[in-house]
Amino acid sequence: MKPDGTLFVLDYPIPFDDVSERPCIESRVLGENDVALVNLFASRLDETIAEAVKLANQILDDGNERVGNVTLVPWRTSTEGPTSTYAFQLPGHAEPSAVPYNPGGLCGKNPMIIGFGPLAQDREFGDSLHPSAEGVRIAGCRLGLDVSELESLHLAQPAFNSTGC
Repeated sequence: MKPDGTLFVLDYPIPFDDVSERPCIESRVLGENDVALVNLFASRLDETIAEAVKLANQILDDGNERVGNVTLVPWRTSTEGPTSTYAFQLPGHAEPSAVPYNPGGLCGKNPMIIGFGPLAQDREFGDSLHPSAEGVRIAGCRLGLDVSELESLHLAQPAFNSTGC
């Protein structure tokens, strides 16, 4: 990467919607406990990615004003803003856990993630939990908006057309 370049890092989508309110075939196959664990794992992964971005920027700050060259693009959910949670009692835990969920996750109305291979119509198992067309659209919009906000581009015209975002 050039010294004045920028690396954009997307976090990982929370895989499921609130299955306590909206169960679906994927949540029934896994069960509520495993769905909660999958969502908690994805949330922890996102926290790790955010920490890695922070650390990378600290390392890049070598006195040459290079801090901020790594940018986190939030993509956890299909909606912007804070991630919503629901309370779920995990076995072996004294208190209910606040489980993050994604209205655009599996079991949601317009999933940004592909379901489990044979359960997802016309999909192979290898497609499971990868972005759907909606997920790619959301990621592209979030990335495009972040890139277009860079003052360092100094482009004559906008770098990104947000129509459809």
